[in-house]
Amino acid sequence: MNKVILQIAKKHNIKVIATNDVHFINSEDSEAHDRLICLNTNSDLDDPNRLRYTKQEFFKTTSEMRELFSDVPEAIDNTFEIAEKIESYELNRDPIMPDFPLPDGFSDENEYLKHLTYNGAAKRYGELNDDIKDRIEFELSVVKKMGYPGYFLIVQDFLRAARELGVSVGPGRGSAAGSVVAYCIRITDIDPLKYKLLFERFLNPDRISMPDIDIDFDEDGRTK
Repeated sequence: MNKVILQIAKKHNIKVIATNDVHFINSEDSEAHDRLICLNTNSDLDDPNRLRYTKQEFFKTTSEMRELFSDVPEAIDNTFEIAEKIESYELNRDPIMPDFPLPDGFSDENEYLKHLTYNGAAKRYGELNDDIKDRIEFELSVVKKMGYPGYFLIVQDFLRAARELGVSVGPGRGSAAGSVVAYCIRITDIDPLKYKLLFERFLNPDRISMPDIDIDFDEDGRTK
């Protein structure tokens, strides 16, 4: 196969690169990997017809790769050429959230989320006592601080659209069920105050992570 690839590369003036299939880091891990294959395929170690690898699938050094491809040294150089073109970037950054188009009269996602939350709270709870207001304000402050108002607005928007289209939507599960804001804007249908559910399991400023809302849609109507 390599011979054919080299012929095609020469014919069409295409650079070739050298790669090595890697399944484990060190060469001495080959026996453990071999046994893992037996476990995954439910095969005996001494079965002559079982799936086997060459035991060369370890992460080779540059010198090992140059020795392996000594007849095609330019393949290693071409591989380095690709590596040098890779742009360095920092993974540790704030998540980029999509923009939610705000209706007329609103210019801030946090204010619109607050508007929807209090409108929804009036429908869910009727008259709002201090405990409900304090919980809502606390959650809204955390959402604002962590930069996720757009996330809530987007989720409530497609859930609203699903219900309008007649698609059955689950009542909510997982840690999102601990959010009063999510309950008020009908992301969930479980009252976290009634069941004493903790919002901090869902969003916690001391544990920065993206919110994770489990959504269950009926299979009927998903293509609407």
